[in-house]
Amino acid sequence: MRLATLSAPIMLVATMSCGDASTPALEPRQRQTSASGSVTPGTVTAEGSRASRLEQIVAAADALYERGQYDSARTNYQAALQQAYALGDSVAVARSLTSLGLAAWRLGDYPEARRLGEDALALKRRHDMRADLFRSYNALGLLARDEGRLDAGVALFDTAREAAAEMGDSVGLAKVTANTGKLSAEDRAAIATYVKSLPPVEGPKPPENK
Repeated sequence: MRLATLSAPIMLVATMSCGDASTPALEPRQRQTSASGSVTPGTVTAEGSRASRLEQIVAAADALYERGQYDSARTNYQAALQQAYALGDSVAVARSLTSLGLAAWRLGDYPEARRLGEDALALKRRHDMRADLFRSYNALGLLARDEGRLDAGVALFDTAREAAAEMGDSVGLAKVTANTGKLSAEDRAAIATYVKSLPPVEGPKPPENK
């Protein structure tokens, strides 16, 4: 699995830069121990601080994505992916890959979106992340639709529907139902447009009356 690299400064909500060592809110707190060597109550371990930092980066990326700032969102998702790798958190890695794939899809980078989405799906299946499967199948279905792979899109949406139903995810079911409906409508429209573009076909001539 290839590690994404950062191509621009991180842009966090409230204009904080997650890579700026001078930002107090994102700096790991010092590990404090008692005389016995145990962590004192109320303190945060270095690993806990990194996990909190990851959550902040993801929250910032999600906010940027929702606002349609896909380039900035992708940059933050890349940072989240690196942080997840550093923590050895496979769940966070898979989720970051999914989000990166969606950002790439929004930016029209379909080959990258497909690679990232399929990597994320493979990782989720390997770690039995059933609650996360809907998002992967749905994202890959959207990509297949936009690439014109309509049969693959229908199949992926069907699998997404099954994943959502298994988890009792009513919101996911509503989303994939809407996506499938759009796919069917677009499919019909594309076929109609294609048929109209064809030259008229002459049928057999009626017999002449002699």
